[in-house]
Amino acid sequence: MMDHQKPLQPSLFYKFNLDQRVPAEHPLRMIGGLIDFDFIYEEVEEFYGTVGKPSIPPPVILKLMFLLAYENVASERQLLATLPLRLDWLWFLGMDLDSDIPDHSVLSKARTRWGTEAFRSFFQRVIYQANEAGLIDGRRIFCDGSLFNANASRKSVVTVGVVDLEAMSDELEQKLDGDQTSEEEPSEEEPKPKVRVQLRSTTDPDAAVVTKPGAGPARPRYKAHRAVDDREGVITATEVTPGDWDEGQQLEDLINQHEFNTESEVVVVVGDTQYGTTDNYLMCLDRAITPRMRLLADQNEARQKKAGLFRREAFEYLEQVNAYRCPAGELLGPKQKREERDAVRYGPDANTCVNCELHDRCTSSAARSITRHVRQSEIELALADLRTKSARADLRRRHHFMERSFAVAVRYGFKRCRWRELWRAEIHELLVATVQNVAVLVRNRVRKPCATVAARVASIGTSFTPNLALLATP
Repeated sequence: MMDHQKPLQPSLFYKFNLDQRVPAEHPLRMIGGLIDFDFIYEEVEEFYGTVGKPSIPPPVILKLMFLLAYENVASERQLLATLPLRLDWLWFLGMDLDSDIPDHSVLSKARTRWGTEAFRSFFQRVIYQANEAGLIDGRRIFCDGSLFNANASRKSVVTVGVVDLEAMSDELEQKLDGDQTSEEEPSEEEPKPKVRVQLRSTTDPDAAVVTKPGAGPARPRYKAHRAVDDREGVITATEVTPGDWDEGQQLEDLINQHEFNTESEVVVVVGDTQYGTTDNYLMCLDRAITPRMRLLADQNEARQKKAGLFRREAFEYLEQVNAYRCPAGELLGPKQKREERDAVRYGPDANTCVNCELHDRCTSSAARSITRHVRQSEIELALADLRTKSARADLRRRHHFMERSFAVAVRYGFKRCRWRELWRAEIHELLVATVQNVAVLVRNRVRKPCATVAARVASIGTSFTPNLALLATP
């Protein structure tokens, strides 16, 4: 049975008032004044009966979960063990020195009962509040993903099979739409293995065993995908997947989630090369969104440049004859239509490349070919935008915002998941992201207005009392 929290009664301790022991500028006092935790009553009402022993009030449970991330406590057991020693925590929870401390198991039971939706609703409510405070622009977002460790050790990793890399080549080729065929790779490279060992954790099978640059051997990990708004760095969308999922596959979901949470339409989306697939470009163009991410196929272009081969841009497309002109002046006509990719492969006539004096600078195979998407002209217009000054500034700004977002998340325990299974990893990320957004709200709540704003307020007169925090927001 759900219990409702009762007002704090005067303490039995002589001349002791817990409210007076929490300073007015204490962050938890500011958070308590800004964030409404009582909404959770309605969110989780269906999970409680009408008879039986009264439970811990849902707002208390939600606040405990909030403290778990906000204070970066290692475990729920440690959180409840520390609670009697922290006057500020007791005040924040509406307790007193003689209040009964709940057992740590009530948190895991409530989390299992509520699921992820209650925590996503909490995340969305904070976004709404940030939007109302003018801290969200909504039109420009930055996207990125970051790995974080699962709650499982390397010792739990076992081999479950092998993956045929040749069977995966078609999928990779679709991502690199517009690149050269695999036989174009320099012959000096060592042959790649045909299979890859597939690993899983027996402790947390939902996590993928992947490596992370600078983090040692492969271990079970999840990946958090985020969209961050351009104005104040508010996290407006987040998803969690196993660590081996491609970031580019999450772009449309992040855009949809951002638009739903902020009630705005994205105009510009900025991401790194992992998001620069042909499908993502076309999805953005169909939705009148400017995509600012480098094309994934450019990685293959970089390999060709390193090998001293002509890059794709050296081949001129002649729309009148539907052919490419190579650096030697020969025409590459349509040879094969790839229906599954909405693309056409262009190549030379027989023996043209073999007898060409530029052959060694063009390809390491018998002939050079180029794949062109049926909407290539639209893609090239979008790519031309990347050369503008504003696009270059956005790419730099994205790096700053996303690196800062995940760096700050480490303060709140993002680096290692507190629980196991994917749905619990989603709760972990939702709590961390919510705490970060609350920190943005608090930071802007106490920000001092600039001199220009102060002068503007003074000129209005004393009869009007504006929200200075909102006026100070750019």
